Order: sequence, then structure tokens, then C-alpha cells
Amino acid sequence: MSRPAVICGGLDSTRPLKAAYSTETAFLAVTEKLHAARSAKLSSVLNLSAAFDTVNHKESTLRSLGICGTAWEWFASYLDGRSYQVTWKGLTSAPRRHSTGVPQGSVLGPLLFSLYTHSLGKVISSHGFSYHCYADDTQLIFSFLPSDTTASAWISACLVDISSWMTDHQLKLNPSKTELLVIPGDPSPAQDLAISLNNSMISLSATARNLGVTINCPFPPMSLI
Repeated sequence: MSRPAVICGGLDSTRPLKAAYSTETAFLAVTEKLHAARSAKLSSVLNLSAAFDTVNHKESTLRSLGICGTAWEWFASYLDGRSYQVTWKGLTSAPRRHSTGVPQGSVLGPLLFSLYTHSLGKVISSHGFSYHCYADDTQLIFSFLPSDTTASAWISACLVDISSWMTDHQLKLNPSKTELLVIPGDPSPAQDLAISLNNSMISLSATARNLGVTINCPFPPMSLI
């Protein structure tokens, strides 16, 4: 009996922490895992709402990773005391101070966000899922037998814990933008899964978007990638 595998999008196995690790590399890594499962696969793309803007500066994440002293002070000075203004048609608003978030469009932004969310991997792994993350884009990867009637509850339980972790860290998981893509390993129909998150049902999708690339069912052969 073939084993299905599941992918949940949003968290890569850890991402722009590596030199020359591009979105292309991240996408290929996820794709290879899909092919390696050789059975029905479920892909769920988890979407963080305004992720970079809501990072809590008061969290002691950097200290817990062993970053202290001068290095910690350098990161703190990079994040604290920032302000922003809006200019429109020659008029500029009064400056407002940033108390959360990391600078978007910066080299350090994705790196700091990855460090901030590193402990999320433990939450995912505790449910027996593997994962892959690239900045604020996350994939959860897991497998289950087509006859397994507990798959829906298993997936839902993991998503509930992910949502709780995000709430504790002032992040938000958006159920309305979460997609589930089931890719069977044979021509038989995919299992109909009932996944719930924050009192919202997540329906199966014919396609799922991952790092700007649309994945559809049936999944293309590896030779086409």
C-alpha cells in the first residue's frame, strides 16, 4: 500500500540562513521531497499575515540562541528607535515610531525573521511532520496511508499548535489563505480531508502557490523540473 505524504506551506527547513540558498533552491528542495514520498501527498501553504511587521522586539529569542554582549547590542540598535513617514503628493505625515517588525527589503530582514521563528520547527516536529522554511514561507511535509481515517485530525492538531505558537509570538496564521493540495501516488481519487483551523474549514485545492510557483495536481514528473 502506498503512503501519502503531506506538505504544509509556510515554514522551510531553514532557509536564507545559508549562503546562496535562493528561492529556486528552496522550491527544488520541497519538490524533491514530494517526489521522494512516492504516494499521495498533501500540500498546505500557511500564510503569515504581515509577518515581518509584527515581530516582537521584546522577545529574548536572540539571547536564547547565544547572541549576547556586543553582538546583541548591535542587533538591538538595528531594530530599536526606527520610525517611518508617509509622503503623498508633496505632503509628509508626522513620524511614527516602529515598536515591532524587522526592516523589509533589507538583507538582515529575512535572516532576523528566520531566527525569530526558529522554535516553530520544534512544534511541527512534535507532530511527526518534517518542514521547510524560507523566511516567512513555510511548508509542512508528512505522509499517511490512504486508509488512515485519523489523517484529518492529525493535520488539524498540528495546525492548531502552529496557530497557538504564532499567537504567542504576535504572528498570525490566516486560514482563508491556507491551501491544501492532495497529490495521489496513483490514479485513484485523493482522500477527502476535513481540516479545520480557528473554526474555519480549509478546503482542498486543485493548485497551491509555493514561493511564487504554482503546484498543481497531477504532480509533474521530476524530469520536467
